[in-house]
Amino acid sequence: MQELRSDLLSGTGAKKHGCDVCRHVDSHGDIYNQIDWNLPEPVAANFELNRREFYDGKVELSSLPLFVSMDISYQCNFSCIMCELVKTPLEMPGERIGELLETLSEFLVHMHVSGGEPLLNGPFRGYLSSSQHFPSTLSITTNGHFLNNVLLNDLVRFPRINLHISIDSFDPDTMSYQRAGCDPHRVFNALSLALAMREQVNQKRPKSWYVCLQVVPTLLNAAGLPGYLRQAQELGVDEVQFCSLQGSFPDLSLTGLSVGDAIVLAKDIRDVIQSGLNFEVTGLVDVLQQIDRCAFRREVLNG
Repeated sequence: MQELRSDLLSGTGAKKHGCDVCRHVDSHGDIYNQIDWNLPEPVAANFELNRREFYDGKVELSSLPLFVSMDISYQCNFSCIMCELVKTPLEMPGERIGELLETLSEFLVHMHVSGGEPLLNGPFRGYLSSSQHFPSTLSITTNGHFLNNVLLNDLVRFPRINLHISIDSFDPDTMSYQRAGCDPHRVFNALSLALAMREQVNQKRPKSWYVCLQVVPTLLNAAGLPGYLRQAQELGVDEVQFCSLQGSFPDLSLTGLSVGDAIVLAKDIRDVIQSGLNFEVTGLVDVLQQIDRCAFRREVLNG
């Protein structure tokens, strides 16, 4: 770790350590200036110490990390047809999870927990319900199955919450097929509960809760993407994040779109965007590029 930090601080090690693709590789500390939140103690003290150590070029640090992202388990109650993690049932030891959460969380600007399905994990659920050590922001990526009023009330204790809920379609049949084992109506209801809690909390603590939908575009749900964006608008989510397929799934890839379907789909998506959306959209540029490449095949074929 010391070698890694030394190389990165010197500006010579980004490519060596595979960090050259990171969006922060040339930030030279700008990440510190982007954090303008009113950080609680002891997060603020650790933040200032970490910043001083960065600008001083220190390799051995007295400060703790500011950001932590953990895949605590690849266990999941769904068997999504576009996910390979279910084939790798790795899980962080429970005592290690407890140690990290209790010793690090109260010093963190941001802690992100995902999986698999992190809310299946007993130590993490215990932390959410009973810990008194809170990061400034806790972010959870979940399939939504375990979101209920009890858990949401546990989350109210945290200063800031980002919920990333995986919903690939608002059509129950498409959703249950793409995310096998899913009860779509249960997940849709969980989203409604989360949005209601966001409204309740944000009235007292503005901008404390943030709800993001994550969608994996495939041949199965592609035709419904324009309607998906319109539904997200009606629900009032804060963000829709389009996530690319990870792994080899040629039968699900958008590259399988016919020329005609691609042309219609690209137009419909752009029409929805141009009509105006009141939430953030990320990853859609890549999706449109894939669809446009399918549509472009007509020009190539017609030569």
